[in-house]
Amino acid sequence: MTAQEMFEEIGLQELKFNSEEMMYDDEENDLLNTYVSFNKSRSFRDDRQKPRNEIEIFFFPDECIDFDKFITAVKKRMEEKGWL
Repeated sequence: MTAQEMFEEIGLQELKFNSEEMMYDDEENDLLNTYVSFNKSRSFRDDRQKPRNEIEIFFFPDECIDFDKFITAVKKRMEEKGWL
């Protein structure tokens, strides 16, 4: 099962902004506040020339999303992107 399928199973859809930025959100129904985004950081602090991988997670337990399924989908997406 792909990460996209795993996120869809818990009610989050894939939104792709470009080749380096994507988000899994409930954009279609707008019922959930939980989301996760995968980005490349464009900050060039501390003499870093390469962008860093960045994950932003907002998880709201009262939305009754299975946390284990959510984190498993996040980990699967990280594997698909080659971040693990």
